[in-house]
Order: sequence, then C-alpha cells, then structure tokens
Amino acid sequence: MNLLANQQVQIDGTTFDDWRVAALSAESGLLYRPVAMLTFAINHAVVGAFTPFSLKATNVAIHVVIGALLYLFALAVLQTPALRAHRLSTYQLKVVALLAASIWLLHPIHVSTVLYAVQRMAQLSTLFTLAGLLVFTRYRLHWTERGATHGEVLAAALWIALLGLLAVLSKENGALLPWLIAVLEVTLFRGVWRGQSRGRLVALGWLALFLPLLLLGAVFLVAPELMVGRYGGREFTLEERLLTQARVLWQYLSWMAVPNIIGMGIFHDDIPISQSLWSPVTTALSLLAWAVVLSAALLWHRRYPLVACALLFYLVAHSMESTVWPLEMVFEHRNYLPSMGFAVLAALGIVKGVARVERLRLRALVGGLLGLLLVLLLIRTNAWTDELSLARFNVINHPQSPRANFFYGNALFKRFQQSG
Repeated sequence: MNLLANQQVQIDGTTFDDWRVAALSAESGLLYRPVAMLTFAINHAVVGAFTPFSLKATNVAIHVVIGALLYLFALAVLQTPALRAHRLSTYQLKVVALLAASIWLLHPIHVSTVLYAVQRMAQLSTLFTLAGLLVFTRYRLHWTERGATHGEVLAAALWIALLGLLAVLSKENGALLPWLIAVLEVTLFRGVWRGQSRGRLVALGWLALFLPLLLLGAVFLVAPELMVGRYGGREFTLEERLLTQARVLWQYLSWMAVPNIIGMGIFHDDIPISQSLWSPVTTALSLLAWAVVLSAALLWHRRYPLVACALLFYLVAHSMESTVWPLEMVFEHRNYLPSMGFAVLAALGIVKGVARVERLRLRALVGGLLGLLLVLLLIRTNAWTDELSLARFNVINHPQSPRANFFYGNALFKRFQQSG
C-alpha cells in the first residue's frame, strides 16, 4: 500500500467525516484495517504531511511499547505453574524478562517491520494481540491459586475480546489471539485451577488447540475450491506454497538464532519454489524435521514446557500468513509476533546456563550478546538512510531477486533525474 497515493488518508483532521473515510481507505485486508489507517491519518493531521521522520518515529515508539509489554508478559509467563519448578528468584525473573524484551527489541530481523511505514499494521496487530495475551496470563495466574467468579471470567473475556477486535482491525492476524491463548493454557497452565489440575479444563485446552486444524481440514473436505481457487493469479499452487513454507519457516528460525543480516532484506522473491518433496531435496528434510520436532514438543511438553510453548506459539502465530492463503512466500515482518516465544526461551536458557557454569559472568555474556545485536541492528538501519542505499543493500544481498533489481534500477533513475 502506497500512503502517498492514498489521498483519503491525507487529512488535516478538521472534518469529522474525513476520519471515517480515512479509516476505511485501505485497499488491503478484508476489514480495511481501520485502526492502523487511523494512526496514519493522525500522523498526517499532526505534521501536515507524510514525512519519513514522523512515520518512522511513530513506528519506533510502537516498537518500544510492545517491548515493554513483552517484558510484562515474560514476567507473567515465568510464574505459570509449568515453570515454577525453575525456582527463579524475583531478581532472576526480572533479569530474564528484561533480557527477553531486549533481545526482541534489538533483533535485526525486525528492522523492516519498524522502518517500513506500512508495516505499522503488523505492529499494531502484535501490540493488541500481546496485550490480550498479557490480560489472559495475568487473570489466569490468579485463577490457578484461588479460582474465579463468573464476573471475573466475564471481565477477562470482555477485555480479551476488545483487544482481539482492535488487533483484527489493525491486521487480520489478530484473529489468532484465541488460538495463542490455547497454546499458553496447554503448555504452561495445564488446567490448574485453585491449586489443582482439572481434567475438564485440560481437555478443553487441548480441544481449543486442535479445533482450528479440524475446522481447516473440514473446509478442505467440503469446499476445497475456497482455497485452491484463490491461487489463479499466483505463480505457484497451493501444494507448492505449503511445501515451500516448510523450508521458509526453518529459514526464519535460522535468522532468529544467527542474525545473518546479509541474508535479510525487504524482498525475498528469489527463494526457489518447492516443486515437489524432492525438488529441492531440503523440502522433504524440512517436513521431516518439523514432524520430529513437533511430535517431540507435544510428547514432552510437560518436561520442557517453555520449549513446547515457544515452538507452538511460533507455528500458530505463523499459521495465517505461512500456510494456505495465497500470499507471497517470504516476508521478515511475519516474524514480529512469532519470535516472542523464542526470545523468552533464549533469555531463560542464558540465565539458567550462566547459573550452572560459574566461570560465566551473566553481565559480560548478556552485554556481549546485546552489544552484538545492537551492532547488527545499526548496520541494518544505516541502510535505511535513503532509498538508494536501501535499494543497493537489497540488491547486493539478493542479486537474483527481480524486485530488488527493479527497486534498485528505479532508485538509480530517480537519482539521475534529481542530478539533472
């Protein structure tokens, strides 16, 4: 979506109906993403124009707010029944939560989400989804100890519904909030209510976790054309997309674990499409790896609850944009929410690992890690100083990408026109 081409969102804010028109002016999304569009309208009304600084500064501010929410969310997650066995002190709890938020905030994989103005839609959807998860986790922690009245359950449901609605009206991914809640219930709360595990609550959690998959399977059996028919304008089929995504999801994880900024960029249309299980052969290997990892996570979710939670959180959060919908294959911004579970897992692993190895000093290790992420972050953000430098960065890292080459050629042509 090009904000400069959308005249309806470029308002001065003096006429009330202009806000309504601006909110519904997006061409993307089934629901027009009015919450995100309203924030763009506010940007224009306050500044009087769309300037790179105002748009990016707003996105950075949203990023920081999400980081603060992630700190609170991690703090709550670490106190759930499944993780109490770690026996973390109050100080360690805060260190792990702060480290998780810091890793996520500084990770270079999120640069394009924050600095690419229109990805505010993904940011806001993540903001409200995370707020909904925080509300659920905070309420649920109280219920594990003392249960809840009908009024408390209703209040929690209303808050979660409101935040979920705001998330959906920012970007459709917000609809995943109930499914993510099911992940937390199954892996971390385990049906505990008033100090005891309740069989019915455990069963309800597992049902909520698998119900979306059952519904999707039913759609394919009853009306497969609803999905297959949408691929008419794509250069790949539904089967090819699903096979390719098995590889792509591992690629995302590799970028999180080893933030190789050379492989990152706005455009990833140079990725080979999986024509079959064996073309390329990494398709079959990726599917096998997912089957093994997912099976292990489900079988051993009681022994390794946070590992299971992070993995299921990642897959569920990716389920809308990385499965059956005929979207483009790869975008970094799709990891904005899914990466949070692994950020908490990494932070806990670092703190617990340091505690076991006396030679390691927590401050030195954490400082080195965050320092490395900061350096990589600054290198990536430096490429966003102007259009030409960003285009050059993309084409150097992805020379086989048609879009990267077109973007670079267009930037060079603009620079030539300005110099003439």
